[in-house]
Amino acid sequence: MTPDTSDSSPNLWETPDEVFKMMRRLQTVRPDLGKDVPYNFVAFLMKKKHTIMVCEGRGEDRTGAHTKGHNTSGIGISFAGNFMDGISDADVSSRMHLISQFLSWLKFDPSHQDYGQFDPMNNLGKLHPPQRNVFIHKDFAPTDCPGTKIIKFAGMLDFVQL
Repeated sequence: MTPDTSDSSPNLWETPDEVFKMMRRLQTVRPDLGKDVPYNFVAFLMKKKHTIMVCEGRGEDRTGAHTKGHNTSGIGISFAGNFMDGISDADVSSRMHLISQFLSWLKFDPSHQDYGQFDPMNNLGKLHPPQRNVFIHKDFAPTDCPGTKIIKFAGMLDFVQL
């Protein structure tokens, strides 16, 4: 997904205002899908203190536009930036536990009272890719998405009981 072009760290976001600007931009990136963020959630790696900011796109109870044929059986979380290069391994790996915590919250203590009960979502978490509990786009399509830096550390993503 599109990196931050306003400064020298295109894959690390400095302020919430930069994040909000990108989220507004994502509402129009796919006009064929209507004025809506195409993903359920968007994760931003924040520069300050190795944190993340996860923004709601379509939310946990609507299908995303993440992977054709699997949009109704999983949650699509996009990473904001270009993770092919331009970011250090440490900047990515130091935040994977935070993504895991978000995924765990989503699975075990979601905000929507009926999460997991929606017919299309009731298989969420029952299938697993080899050596991971979380699928990446590359598992479903011949693509480099989500980028070599995220793929390298995807094995660190796991559901942890909070």
